[in-house]
Amino acid sequence: MAKTKPNPDEQIEALEQRQKQVAGKQADAGRALAAARAQLANTGETSIRARRYVSELAAVEGRTGELAAVLAKAEADAHAAIRANEPKVEALEAAARNITAKIETIRDENLEHFARQAHERSIEAVQAQQEARQAIERAWETWRAADEGWGQVRSSRRHLRMADLPSGPLSDLQSLVAAFNRTCALPPWPAGQRPRSDEDLAHAWRDGDYPSSFGKAAPVAA
Repeated sequence: MAKTKPNPDEQIEALEQRQKQVAGKQADAGRALAAARAQLANTGETSIRARRYVSELAAVEGRTGELAAVLAKAEADAHAAIRANEPKVEALEAAARNITAKIETIRDENLEHFARQAHERSIEAVQAQQEARQAIERAWETWRAADEGWGQVRSSRRHLRMADLPSGPLSDLQSLVAAFNRTCALPPWPAGQRPRSDEDLAHAWRDGDYPSSFGKAAPVAA
């Protein structure tokens, strides 16, 4: 029985989940490392040096300060945290790079799969653009109808010598329609050229230049 080829999308999804876990551990170790380094730094009110200074000053002035044993333990704990977290951070950084490399390898080895996926998404994007354009145009027409309705009410109130109604907000939906049409003038395929056939689309995963002479309005094989 032939072995089923792994689904690259599922492989990448699993790796990305693992990447998130590694990133979380990396952030935790990084914070612990930074906190330990801050403890051992010569600046900052919470550093071991600053705490030891406050303790020594208290002793000179006859007050009770932090015990030397407490400060010694804090210093030892900070050194231990650095020893534990420095290699952990480095290892997690390497793990994150390895996962990224694996994801890139899967994408490279499945070029046809992802090119076909991008093609399908491009078709969906064009359909969504058409629906959005129609929705914007309907919104503009409805807005104009509502504005005209209020204009009639305003006119009748004037005829009846009633207090005038304030003007409604100005609509710039017409400009929005024009801007949308300009933005979506070309479909999302490379060079804005939609492949005419599956053979045209195959240029996306074959070695060689991707043609820029596909017919814009030509039919596309699903």
